[in-house]
Order: sequence, then structure tokens, then C-alpha cells
Amino acid sequence: MTDRFSAEGALEGSIGYVIEKYGEAALEVEVSDPLTGETVAQFVAEAAELERADPGDEAKTPR
Repeated sequence: MTDRFSAEGALEGSIGYVIEKYGEAALEVEVSDPLTGETVAQFVAEAAELERADPGDEAKTPR
């Protein structure tokens, strides 16, 4: 993820999950704290603003 979503609580490099798809362009994304599972951000993004995570990627812990 880019830092465009830092105001919503998602750090650049955070790993989020697509929870809803709106048409072909917009995706609702949820980012959770990897230690607690608590939701720290939820927002709508365009697919071009996101990058698919590799299975071995580590999520950043929000501060």
C-alpha cells in the first residue's frame, strides 16, 4: 500500500485484505494489527493503488 492511506491508519507497506469489490475499479480494504487482529484502518482504494502481497511478506505493526 502507498502512504496515501496513512491518515486512515494504514502505514506504507501495510498488508490489508480486500473485503468488498465495487465494480471493476474500487476495492474496500481492511488493515489489521498483525499482533492483535484489531482493525486499524478500513478504506476504499483503486486497484492501481494496491500491490499484491507475497505469502512471505511481513505486515507492519501500526504505532
